[in-house]
Amino acid sequence: MSDILEGVVIDVVDGEMIELEVERVRGHELGSYGAHVLVRVTEGGHGFHHEALNDEEAARMLLDFENRRVRCVVLAKDDEGHLIGDIEVLGSALAHEDGTDEDGE
Repeated sequence: MSDILEGVVIDVVDGEMIELEVERVRGHELGSYGAHVLVRVTEGGHGFHHEALNDEEAARMLLDFENRRVRCVVLAKDDEGHLIGDIEVLGSALAHEDGTDEDGE
């Protein structure tokens, strides 16, 4: 079973990577994650490796992920120790426990 992190995306580093403020960890390596982790995104059309697309992809990731509550399935670590994972958006960081955001949606 892969480790699963849940938290809020606090920054889009570039067109491939986000910074996640970790709120919850499930899996085998519970103690191996800090309060903030860098995650290289692998799915959803994100994670291009061509420099010319980096600015465009970063802007798109900013719209998709910034200040969003997400679930990250950890697949591996890269050579620099950053996580590689699949990201699923769960909702707004401002979402209430009943699943609505501050606008009632």
